Amino acid sequence: MNQGDNTYRHALLVYPFAAEDFREVPVHAGGVMWYGDTLWVVDTNNGIRVFDLGNVWEVDIGEEIGKVEGKKGRYEAREYRYVIPQVR
Repeated sequence: MNQGDNTYRHALLVYPFAAEDFREVPVHAGGVMWYGDTLWVVDTNNGIRVFDLGNVWEVDIGEEIGKVEGKKGRYEAREYRYVIPQVR
């Protein structure tokens, strides 16, 4: 939550992919639980996924997902400002 104006931002759930890159998690959440610095998501088709809330990444707003080719150090997440990485 943005403490300045009490608004929320959505974050994209991602998983590490290759060297210094990530992809969107294709998940239908059957349920979620917040425990400490982790977010537990019940993936209807693949069991339980765990995400690290203590390691939220800020990325550039753009159309791509992950590392942007030809632009060193630029990451995008399909119009999201933040991504949350899967750790389990």
